[in-house]
Amino acid sequence: MLKRLNVEVNDLDGKAVLDPDSGKPATLKSATTSALLFQGQDDSKMTGDQKLARFALAKKVHDASDTVDLTAEEIVLIKECVNKIFTPLVYGRLVEALDPKEA
Repeated sequence: MLKRLNVEVNDLDGKAVLDPDSGKPATLKSATTSALLFQGQDDSKMTGDQKLARFALAKKVHDASDTVDLTAEEIVLIKECVNKIFTPLVYGRLVEALDPKEA
């Protein structure tokens, strides 16, 4: 499924949310790659294969220009990872982009 992740994260008023590190508008693409590459305490038992799968998916999203072709399983993994480390606003915007029927 082709999905657009290279879009800005907007607050409820439609204004761009700024990335606290860069000061630039945050994107779903950057949030997704950060979440996939993050390893929290609850991920301590992640196998090497799971780490490689997350790395490969982060690379796939990062390297995509405007749209990225994602499987249903990849969408589930992205949503799980983003849910762990980001606010409800970022997670909600991601769900709107990946699975509009759920949002």
